[in-house]
Amino acid sequence: MVTFFGSARTKPDQKDYQDAYKLAYKLGEWTKQHAPTTGISSGGGPGIMEAVNKGAYESGAKSIGMGISLPFEQHNNEYISPDLDFEFHYFFTRKYWCVYLSKAYVLMPGGVGTMDELFEVLTLIQTQKIQKPKPIVLYNSDFWKNAVNFDQFIKQGTIGPEDMELFEYHDDVDTAVDYITNNIVLT
Repeated sequence: MVTFFGSARTKPDQKDYQDAYKLAYKLGEWTKQHAPTTGISSGGGPGIMEAVNKGAYESGAKSIGMGISLPFEQHNNEYISPDLDFEFHYFFTRKYWCVYLSKAYVLMPGGVGTMDELFEVLTLIQTQKIQKPKPIVLYNSDFWKNAVNFDQFIKQGTIGPEDMELFEYHDDVDTAVDYITNNIVLT
C-alpha cells in the first residue's frame, strides 16, 4: 500500500489536489503492473483524500479509504473500492492500519492531522520500530519548508542531519513517482 496524507480542505481547483490526483493515478498504474496486490490509500475523506482515491480508482488500481468517524465528515468519498472502504472509530486504530501496511508515504500539504501523521511516521522510522526502508515524499517543498523548519531542529540538536535522509521533498509528479517506485520494497 502507498499511503497519502493531506488536507481535507483542499479543493479540486487547487494545484495540490490536481497533483495528488496525478500522483495517485501514476502510482496506481505502476502498482497494477509491478505490484498488483498493492493499493493506493488515503484517509477516505474529501480534499486531498478524494483526489488520491479518485486517481487510484480511475487508474484501475485498488483504491483504499481509511475513514474516521467525525461529526463534520460523515462518510468516505465515492472513489474507494467497495471492498476496501473502511471507517474507524478510534484514531489510533486507523493510524495503525494506515502506517503498518504501507510501503511508501506521500504527504501533501495539510493541517494538524497531516502533521501528526508525518511526525508519527518519522518517529517510527527514526526509532527503528519500522525497519524496512520506506520512501517518504513531502510534496510541495514550499509548503513543507515553511510549515516545518527542520533546520531549526538540527540547529537545536534535537535531530541529526542524517534524519533529513528519512524523506525527500518533491514538487513534480514524475520525479515523486520515480523516487517512490525506485525505492519501494515490496516484500
